[in-house]
Amino acid sequence: MREIFLLLMLITTSFLTYSQEQETLTDPKLAMCPSGFTEAACKEWLDASTSYFQNKFDESMGDADAFKKLTRNGEFIDALMASPFVTSKLDKLPVDITLKIIDIEDADSVLGLEFSYDKELSRTYYNTSGSRMKSYQFDFSISGTATQNDEENPRNFIDASLSFSFQNMPTFNEAKTLEALNKNYECTKEANFETDLCIKMLSDGVQRFFDTVGPTFYFDYGFDLGYETNQTFEVSNRRLGGYLMTTYEDLSRDSFMGVNGVVPSLRVAIDTVEPNSETPRAMAGDDSTYERLSAEFHLSVPLTKLLDLPYLFSFNYRIYDELGASNTVKEAELDSYRLRTYSLSAPVGLILSYSSGRLPFGLEEQQTIELGFKTYF
Repeated sequence: MREIFLLLMLITTSFLTYSQEQETLTDPKLAMCPSGFTEAACKEWLDASTSYFQNKFDESMGDADAFKKLTRNGEFIDALMASPFVTSKLDKLPVDITLKIIDIEDADSVLGLEFSYDKELSRTYYNTSGSRMKSYQFDFSISGTATQNDEENPRNFIDASLSFSFQNMPTFNEAKTLEALNKNYECTKEANFETDLCIKMLSDGVQRFFDTVGPTFYFDYGFDLGYETNQTFEVSNRRLGGYLMTTYEDLSRDSFMGVNGVVPSLRVAIDTVEPNSETPRAMAGDDSTYERLSAEFHLSVPLTKLLDLPYLFSFNYRIYDELGASNTVKEAELDSYRLRTYSLSAPVGLILSYSSGRLPFGLEEQQTIELGFKTYF
């Protein structure tokens, strides 16, 4: 366990001490690619995209099968799957499941199933400039971990919620990109890509479009009705509260975070929690309703450029603090919970993680190492 933890800490240290100079684009067209793409993968994607757009204007131009050929290129697919662009899309799929072996400190290893499900109904509208998209939605989600023996489950915490939320995010309007691409029809021809006119068009049009997006924030805020339980559903909390979540992403190529696809996010919530009589807090002598502050910080770091590894490193830190806790709850050390998790994963496939701490319903802090296989539906 110690060796794996040191490896994870080494990767974290490498990220914190790594410095990278501003990346200068030798080809202005590269500004169109997601920042996680390598230069070779970007050029291949652009070639296929150009052929696709050309066929929209004139069936005799371009390669109608460009995208089909691209899907058979293993090197490009590897680069695509390792990019944060794909990871963000996979995270939006409704179901993800990880089959894992959980090695608990000073205890036996157990087989586990980590799962999450999310279903939403939403309506969307745009601001007058078309630069940001706003939406409101109803969302149902459930997530947790189940093991073969509930008494040996270090994540004996299942969280289900029904929320009404508002979202605010940039549009990344495809029409603007197409307009920039086709501002001069001759510049859709590969033979003219390097001419002064087309280079200027690409620089002024496409580059300007992406520069205006650049660093941006996504916002999600609303009300949340939740149900928390252990694996046997005997211990549970009901909660009602509000939350705010923000994510920062830099789509430009002139910063460390933009070049390397580093994406941090933070979710903060205040809830009124009603425990049942079987919760550790109630068993300690206090089953009253209480207010709780919770927060979750998440940082994802693709290692493609940092360390030339086709994996994603992530750090997740969750806290739960009871506000105005009674002396009974404080003495039982049930007023505050912390969980830290370091992970290495591919978009689909093997995942390795190290965790320390506990979640609500947990009686003591534990250190665990998890090795599993993750997939989406």
